[in-house]
Amino acid sequence: MADVGVFVCYDFDHDHGYDFFFRDLQRLGKGRIRFLVPPPRGFPDPNTALRNLAADIRQTTMTLVIVGNHANSFHQDRLLIGERNWQWWMIKQARMAGHPFAGVRIEPENEIPRPLRNLMVTWATALRPDTVIAAVTAAKNHPVRSG
Repeated sequence: MADVGVFVCYDFDHDHGYDFFFRDLQRLGKGRIRFLVPPPRGFPDPNTALRNLAADIRQTTMTLVIVGNHANSFHQDRLLIGERNWQWWMIKQARMAGHPFAGVRIEPENEIPRPLRNLMVTWATALRPDTVIAAVTAAKNHPVRSG
């Protein structure tokens, strides 16, 4: 059984090509860390996505945010989502669940999602499994609070 369950928050539409990275995270977590990665475009409609993502967030204890180039973009289903995009919604749900946060930017210049800006986040220095595992390990020991 894993010591910690980590919900992976990423942009399904633009950053879905990281299966190899997620597999490496699972392998390096070696049973201590279980990463729950939602399927890219794996939901038939926004209501099903909202329901399934909320359940995934509830069954984990912390959140890892993968920050891509579109983290603050408007999603076409934003009115159904109730937020600017899926990442914003997931971050807010994880915050309400009391999750501590770890994060990593795919590219160093990627803008941090606005809902994450005032939270205490442990940042990985690069998009590499070892640095992300280190950030997750550090974040799980930090108190949950806004910055």
